[in-house]
Amino acid sequence: MATAPAAPGVERREPYPQASTPGAAALLRVMVEQDGSMTRLCEALAGAPVELRLRHQCLTHEVPPEVCGLLPGARFIERVTSLVSAGRVLTDNLVYVALLGLDAELQQDLQTGRRPIGHLMDGRPHRRDVVQVGPAVLGRLWATVGVPTPEAMRCYTMRTPQGSAMLVCEALRRGLYDAACGAD
Repeated sequence: MATAPAAPGVERREPYPQASTPGAAALLRVMVEQDGSMTRLCEALAGAPVELRLRHQCLTHEVPPEVCGLLPGARFIERVTSLVSAGRVLTDNLVYVALLGLDAELQQDLQTGRRPIGHLMDGRPHRRDVVQVGPAVLGRLWATVGVPTPEAMRCYTMRTPQGSAMLVCEALRRGLYDAACGAD
């Protein structure tokens, strides 16, 4: 079941600033290295809840081979979203969710596409394991949202007590930097 992507919004999507921009390299390092919820950090920096924009979501058997090496099973949710605040994209996100062994309530919540992963995982035991992924995976994100920025992102598997459940790739955008710096 495919979910229609969000209508093109008026939000601004810009690449994360160059490392020479004051504070950009330090903020990028903190955001990539932190082991918490990107959603919660975006909300803290923006000073308000963020909006989730669903760009693409479908149930699929066809994923890059790299995904099959990181997640169990043969059925997945492929989801591309953006976290937006004040008309600015903070992050663009590609998530693969393994349906094998996934809690039915979490699967239903994910399939509605209304809440960020960070909110859905609140109160659920999980851990993030950093991974590197190649262009076959990231190409799906860039094809949906444009503005390729592999130098400003983090990717990880999210592990629950049942095993690896998700592959999450988060591309940081200029809106995040501007929210952190109080710029418009």
